[in-house]
Amino acid sequence: MRFFGTSVAPDDATRCSGIGMQWVTPLLIGFANFAEWQQHHGRQYASPADEATAEATWRSNHAQVLAHNARAANGEVSYTVSMRGPFADLTNAQYREKILRPVRRSRQLDMATQPPQKSASNTAPTSWNWYDHGVVTPVKDQGNCGSCWSFSAVAAIETAFNIALKNSTLPQACRTQCGKNTTKACCSFSEQQVADCTLSGADLCTIGGEPHDGVLNVVKNGGRAATELQYPYTSGKTGKLSSCKKPSTDWVATGVSGYVNVTSGDEDALVQATYEHGTISVGIDASSFGFQLYSSGVYNDSDCGNKLKNLDHGVAVVGYGKGNPTPPGPTPPPPGPSDCKDNHYKAECTGEKGCFWCHDTYIS
Repeated sequence: MRFFGTSVAPDDATRCSGIGMQWVTPLLIGFANFAEWQQHHGRQYASPADEATAEATWRSNHAQVLAHNARAANGEVSYTVSMRGPFADLTNAQYREKILRPVRRSRQLDMATQPPQKSASNTAPTSWNWYDHGVVTPVKDQGNCGSCWSFSAVAAIETAFNIALKNSTLPQACRTQCGKNTTKACCSFSEQQVADCTLSGADLCTIGGEPHDGVLNVVKNGGRAATELQYPYTSGKTGKLSSCKKPSTDWVATGVSGYVNVTSGDEDALVQATYEHGTISVGIDASSFGFQLYSSGVYNDSDCGNKLKNLDHGVAVVGYGKGNPTPPGPTPPPPGPSDCKDNHYKAECTGEKGCFWCHDTYIS
């Protein structure tokens, strides 16, 4: 089973890394040079020396992207990377330091232990995607702040509320367009409010926090949550939290009263919870170079850890699908007959009927 979710990843294509994905051309990696990339992102540096260092890093990443996507074109890996996103001028160490925040072990005992109730009469289908149902907001960007935990928490709250709302009258403060049907209005809630006010603002951009604390912040407000329009996100540009604003009567009454956990490591439970309850807030290991510059495909990386100590990024599962990941490269030829004789030389191999010559990038 593979899952796909919204996150603050560098490319909008990251919304889904599984079902329904359309592969981009593996060598279409975005910008041809550093100047174009810098202009597109409006990136400014403190000094000419810093800019030169950033450009050198960008060029190094560019070479790695080309090498990775060549492997993707050969069907050796199941996803592509690109230079389109805002993290292309960062080394992997800088990316992890600026964007990711490990789970704080001192707070792990605060988590609820009651799992979501499973309905025997509501069996989850083979595949499901809440984005298709017009209840998931567009991809958001945490920017230069370690606030992924608030985005993860808010994503779960948004979908739960938008599902529960169904055909009821949408609150006046909700003006976002959700899902494939752009005429479908929905609620998009404020990550800034959650980040500013959770634990009295203790979870700074440089520290990070826990998604469940963000949910409890909304519970503390009597279930009321500010929308993006009422409380805009600013920390992505400033790198700092702002002053917590007190709850207002015009904030949306979400009905959120708490949270429960899906059993860790239980994939079937995660499938059922996603189908029955909506978007699920999850923690992942996003530390690899592949995730830093991810572009398309099924993210299946041997460097990705699944232990508690590896979790450093909050995202949201919006759906799932079953099947073997299909690499973005061309379909490999069928195997030749077992009696192919001249396998070491291309001319002789291709000259024999039913035999195929395969390029091996590890050998050249």
